Amino acid sequence: MPLPQLLVGKVAAITGGLTGIGRAIALEYLRHGAKVAINHLGGPKEEPLLEALQKDVSEITGADSHSFIAVPGDVTQPETGRDFVARTVAAFGRLDIFVSNAGVCKFAEFLEFVLPYPILSLMLVDPPLLGHTVNTNLSGAFYATQAAARQMALEQSPPGGSIIGISSISALVGGGQQTHYTPTKAGVLSLMQSCAVALGKYNIRCNALLPGTIRTQLNDEDMSDPVKREYMEGRIPLGRLGQPPDLAGPAVFLACEELSSYVTGAQLLVDGGAFVNLQFLGDHISTPYAFTATPPHTFLFSSSVNCLFSKMLSTMLFQRLQVTALPPPPTLQTGQSDPNITRSAPNVSNTTSVQGRILSTIEAISGSGSEGTGSSSEKPPESFMYVLGYCAMAVTRDDHSRNSGCVVIEAGDGSGSRRFGLQR
Repeated sequence: MPLPQLLVGKVAAITGGLTGIGRAIALEYLRHGAKVAINHLGGPKEEPLLEALQKDVSEITGADSHSFIAVPGDVTQPETGRDFVARTVAAFGRLDIFVSNAGVCKFAEFLEFVLPYPILSLMLVDPPLLGHTVNTNLSGAFYATQAAARQMALEQSPPGGSIIGISSISALVGGGQQTHYTPTKAGVLSLMQSCAVALGKYNIRCNALLPGTIRTQLNDEDMSDPVKREYMEGRIPLGRLGQPPDLAGPAVFLACEELSSYVTGAQLLVDGGAFVNLQFLGDHISTPYAFTATPPHTFLFSSSVNCLFSKMLSTMLFQRLQVTALPPPPTLQTGQSDPNITRSAPNVSNTTSVQGRILSTIEAISGSGSEGTGSSSEKPPESFMYVLGYCAMAVTRDDHSRNSGCVVIEAGDGSGSRRFGLQR
């Protein structure tokens, strides 16, 4: 049974409506009977995206070709918001719903990333990146919201409407590589709260949607890493990343006066429960790196892995990795050599999700107290079963700067292959 149309006769304008969350909201508003205007940056690269959107719009509206318009413009410019609102009103007569959605997000380091092994080339938060992020996410939202509010409050009768700011879960939590981004999303949330106070007398409701991790063009590259995606999914109680349509229903709710007429100044998290999940640490650990070797290849194996680890170290810190200690497979366990002995130790492979003790430093687990040195003259210890795994806490640089502990490599699946610890 189809849902009733909840926005018949309403006019909506959405910034950043060509892709991702904005696109999903635009299409859902059309399904609910609204007339919709979207803003997009413009340019030749966006023409295929616009054609695809127009096709989807036609499938929804059928012969009614006068219920949708697309207006190019850069929201960082104050005049863009004014022009967008003016063209929306010229096409449809008034403005009832405004969604401030346009935004950018690039991950970057707050400080220079100093490592013993400077392998990765990381972006730094410099003035151009900071300025572009603030101007798009916060200043652009302010200019466009102000233009929409002026139309709703002062230039149409009866006054009133709904303004929705697309903020983020990042408005509530920190992000080590988002120091330039999270303040802008906190600013959008605060903007909606203040606008709710300023515009209530005009019957204009202002609320914020706070998406969690949503698969959009902004994070497709980041989420293309299957291990990282698996880790992110493990943090979410509903067990999956969000999709743009997951924001469309909440956006309809906040736009529909019959459903939310007494809701203003509110923030609505749409994150699959990620924000309230405080006990995910260690519950879901993956094994992105695992290596195997058997004698007489000890020295060659140790040398190659040691070289590889110098590259992995940057990746570990960049991806906020820790080290997880695991008991060896049952066929290799001995009480004398392994203090972590258990009766049901898992067999570990590259694709197995496992649980284990999270270590604060990289250290060797060996009942005899010996450590592998990576040399061909010393026998590697028999009790190592380590996995480099995703989790939320960072391995501090100090842990890696001390010349102690071992780089530990998992090298056995129960078939009798050895396991080695490489001393740094």
